[in-house]
Order: sequence, then C-alpha cells, then structure tokens
Amino acid sequence: MKYYVKRNLAEPAYEYRVIPGLYVSEDMGRGLKDDAYYSRFESVLEVEKKLGERAKLGYDISFDGENFVFDVFEGMDRTADQKLIKPVIFSVERGTLSSFQKADETGHEKTAFYCTRAGAEFEDEAYTQTYYFEEQTAGLARKEKHLDISITTEGDQYAEFEELSRKNMEEYKPTQSFSCDITRESYSYLADYEVGDYVTIKDSLTGVTADRQIISVTTQTGDTAVSYSAEFGDTRITRMDIFRQSLGG
Repeated sequence: MKYYVKRNLAEPAYEYRVIPGLYVSEDMGRGLKDDAYYSRFESVLEVEKKLGERAKLGYDISFDGENFVFDVFEGMDRTADQKLIKPVIFSVERGTLSSFQKADETGHEKTAFYCTRAGAEFEDEAYTQTYYFEEQTAGLARKEKHLDISITTEGDQYAEFEELSRKNMEEYKPTQSFSCDITRESYSYLADYEVGDYVTIKDSLTGVTADRQIISVTTQTGDTAVSYSAEFGDTRITRMDIFRQSLGG
C-alpha cells in the first residue's frame, strides 16, 4: 500500500505528479507477503481500497505539524459480540445512522478457475490446476475463468501457486456491500472507529445483521457542521483476526 502511494504521489518518477508535503511513513511489513497485485490505469484511491481489503488494513493521511503523513494500520474488532473493547453498532433504529444502503454485486462472479503458471515457452508445457471456492459447480451455476499466475520465489512453488491462485480468485466472489451516513451524536470518527475496523451493522428494513470491515470514510465539511459517510466491504472478520487481537496483534 505504501509502495503505490510513494511511487505515484510522494516520490513519482514524473516530477509534476508530486504532492507537496506528502510523506509516507516507514514500512512496517504489515501487508500481505509477496502480494502479486498488479494495477494499470487505476486511481491510487481505488488501488488502496483493494489492497487494504486484501490485507485487512486501514489507511489514513494525518498532519503532523509539518507534513501530511500516509500510514496504514490493522483494523480493530469492534463488533457487538467481542468483549475486549467498546463495540460499535451502526443502525438507523439505534440512531447511530441517518441512512443505510445495501448493494449486491453479482455480475462479475465466477465459480470455476483454470489457473495456469505464466511464463511457459510452449502451451502444452504450462502447469494448470482447477480450483473452486468450496465445491465444484455444474450447469448454469458454473461460471469459468482462466487466470495466469506468476511465481516469484524459489521455495515450494506448488504451494505458492495455489496460494496466489486463491488470492486472485477472491476478486471474483459475489459481493455484498453497504454504505451509510453516520450521525454525529453516535460515534466519533478516529476515537470510536477508523477505516479498517470491523463493526456490526443492523438494519431491520433489509434484514441485514452483519459484521463488516469499514473500507472508506468520507468527511463532508459544511458551513455549520461536519458529517461522515462510510462504506463497508464484503470482508468478514475471521477467528484468526480475533485471536491475533486477543494477543495484542
């Protein structure tokens, strides 16, 4: 995440793209190891959103008195079921939201993946495996996709091939996203919640009760007030995330 900001905004090869006063904090190695994400002609904001979702990290730009500092951080589990810290529950009925929208994005999903190792000189020499999310699908439910996978290390290349294949497959899962407007009287941004945190969303009208990760927060400054709107990704908190937080990770 820091690499993209540094190479495109803070220290780009083309000097006219430099954002004056923008500084990227020290790399602490908190992203995915050997993440093979590749981007062309996408905005830096869109790339940061995707990388943050993949690595389960949030990001922010703060002012330290001299520079604007870009940094990433691990999201906290603030869902209703955890007992370690104050939970954050976004709900119109509770008065913590002024509006709530739900969107199902299903046009891009695939269910069967033919993954081929990139770089083979001849087509019949290419190593190919077929993977599925959970179980094999058939008939009209089967939606196929071919993926080229590049191996980057000299270790267990078969294990790396499967790991990278499954990372790329995640982009083709059917997703369900939420967005909302947060009331100022409920929770304080950066004090009670941040981008990357996991919170609980409840909406009786749509029947949604879900634990989701905040993937973006938009601040809108008016003449008399400041308001916030948030977007939530399809990423769910896992048992491993909860275990890491209980250990202080």
